[in-house]
Amino acid sequence: MRVVRDGDSLARQAGLLDGRGRPVRGLPAVVVNGAVADAVAAWRGAFLAHGSLTEPGRSCSLEVTCPGPEAALALVGAARRLGLTAKAREVRSADRVVIRDADSIAQLLTRMGAHQTLLVWEEKRMRKEVRASANRLANFDDANLRRSAQAAVAAGARVARALEILGDEVPEHLSTPAYCAWATSRRRWTSSGAWRIRP
Repeated sequence: MRVVRDGDSLARQAGLLDGRGRPVRGLPAVVVNGAVADAVAAWRGAFLAHGSLTEPGRSCSLEVTCPGPEAALALVGAARRLGLTAKAREVRSADRVVIRDADSIAQLLTRMGAHQTLLVWEEKRMRKEVRASANRLANFDDANLRRSAQAAVAAGARVARALEILGDEVPEHLSTPAYCAWATSRRRWTSSGAWRIRP
């Protein structure tokens, strides 16, 4: 958009110039000191102008590239007024404001009115969480099976060693259970899932 007449007046009314005609660095004081709706509008404009949203997961983030450190700090303050935690950092000579918490990202998307984006993002987030929890449960089951098998083998080895030491002097009340444990120790778990007697 190009303004050919009264551009300085428009820039002053928009808060781009101060009372002396100098460019305002950061956000205008009216926006910084305004209501919560002004903070939401500032975030909406910044996100539409130069924002990005990454896929949900371990490193999900909502990021806005700012023209300078003053604007970045002003956006951090606006996020704080909305009850959100944002961080300003400089990456490759560019000032950025980043929100990494998934719940905060969802809350900000709701406040900015990006409901369709929020629905798609939340669906992907829930899908990844379900997949991750299923993988965790499978890993736990495998670990429990391995531990049980190792414990059974160790117990069988101890019983077999005790039988070797006692020889023929095994008491009668121990002989049957001891033999069962020894027989268990002589078995192994095959790949087909069946027990097989070792030679």
